[in-house]
Amino acid sequence: MVSLPSCFIKIMLVSVLLPVFSITKAQPGLFNVPEAFNAIATTPLLLHLKNNAVKIPSGGHLQGIQSISDSTLIITASSGSFSYYLAAKPGATSNDWQISKLQKITPKPFRHAGGCQVNEGRLIVGVEDNVAKNKSEIIMISFNDSLHEISRHIIAHRQGVVKRSTAGAVGFTKTKTAQTLVAVGDWDSRNIDFYISRNAADTLFDSLTTFHAPVSQKWCSYQAINLLTDTAGNIYLIGFGLDGLNNRADLFKVELDNNAATLNLISARNFKCRGEAGFRYGAGICVSGKQSLTIYTCARNVGRRLAVNIFKQQ
Repeated sequence: MVSLPSCFIKIMLVSVLLPVFSITKAQPGLFNVPEAFNAIATTPLLLHLKNNAVKIPSGGHLQGIQSISDSTLIITASSGSFSYYLAAKPGATSNDWQISKLQKITPKPFRHAGGCQVNEGRLIVGVEDNVAKNKSEIIMISFNDSLHEISRHIIAHRQGVVKRSTAGAVGFTKTKTAQTLVAVGDWDSRNIDFYISRNAADTLFDSLTTFHAPVSQKWCSYQAINLLTDTAGNIYLIGFGLDGLNNRADLFKVELDNNAATLNLISARNFKCRGEAGFRYGAGICVSGKQSLTIYTCARNVGRRLAVNIFKQQ
């Protein structure tokens, strides 16, 4: 796998503005995904989310982060008793962000919510039994423009072989046929299972195919995977993980032919995370325009503050 050196340019954060788009609007298709990915700065803007009101449960840590609108971040997490997500909103200024809500997803044994993705006002996340490591569920949660849950349902039940039936990283996108394609990484994402919706309502999904990382290939332990589609209908996957001490994001082009999945590495880049944030914990993308791609990542745990890194295009 390709590994590029990090850039150590230091920048000062003046203000942070999240990309603006409606909560229910579909993720835009990028004109050129590799170009947009390679244009992202490797040094971040640093944002601190204040936590004055939410009691964080013990026994877990943060797992995924997404921008769900111009005024909300969603962060999935695990604990000893249940999986959950946090919502964060800005205060009086663009730098005065507050964690405003904790919402439970599922009780144990599905206590571990992993890497996630948001699109069209929907959150798709895997919740797993991270103790037995033999079962998981893929859950879709729909929101309205006020971030109130409209519905939630289970896309897939997974049970069987230890580690193979987990769901620690999940991404999804719309295909050119308007179907929803979901990618689910198992333990360390060595296997990525693809599911596809039968209809526009996204109530029924079928297992499509699986990508297996070659045994002989060095494989990054992706803790988050996100999918995106370009304006021509091509599908890409970005995986986030640690390569030694390096925070690495890998861009793949996804080929789904004859019930087989191929991931072709296009670009691998190292990012210089700050404030204890890193790709080992919450990471994810935001597409806010046909040429605009942003990466988010956060720290492992929430105290009185939570560090969030925002990697924007140069």
